[in-house]
Amino acid sequence: MINLQESQAGMMELLYGDKPANLRFALQTACLSAMQSLEPNGRLARLLAPFVNQPLPAREVLYPLLKNARGILFHSHLDALYAIDELWLSGKIDKFVDMPFSHDGQCAMREELVTLIHGMSHKTVSLAMLIYMPLACQLIPIDRHHLRRLNLNPHRIPVGKKYVALELSILAERDEQGYKNVPLGTYAAHLWGIQRDGENATEYPSHRALSCRWY
Repeated sequence: MINLQESQAGMMELLYGDKPANLRFALQTACLSAMQSLEPNGRLARLLAPFVNQPLPAREVLYPLLKNARGILFHSHLDALYAIDELWLSGKIDKFVDMPFSHDGQCAMREELVTLIHGMSHKTVSLAMLIYMPLACQLIPIDRHHLRRLNLNPHRIPVGKKYVALELSILAERDEQGYKNVPLGTYAAHLWGIQRDGENATEYPSHRALSCRWY
């Protein structure tokens, strides 16, 4: 079974690259994670990487480019990408570059971002924050794998207060297991890896392609 130390090393892969962490890139990578598996999400991120410091091209150019990732690509994904681009161009996401370290502070920031960015949810914003600050993220991108582990409907990701309540239940589980000093994002990623790949998995799935420092 994948142990916690290996999962922590897996999170370190999100630090891959020699550029400053780019919040816009983290948000756009995360918005593409909706209904998406890790591997095609990573391929989509690599296709977006050349546009980190410039506006996205027109839809008729971007859509066929991103289709090369062989993943799921809906118009709602593109809507979210361009919504993030507009906020970036207007400077409205600049205030979120310096993220708080507490769970309460990150929750409050997540609520702001969910409200601000059309097409992003608690899950996708949580993933963006994990990509952006993997060693200090106190939020969980709750997806179908987490829901299956908890014997919940994998097709109905909770929203709002229900999402936060489920997140807090995993936080309590972490504390009960004696891992209070492990960032909640890392602990949850550990559980996610085991659930996704099974208890016989020996390697944590690579997250390198999602890095917002590699562009």
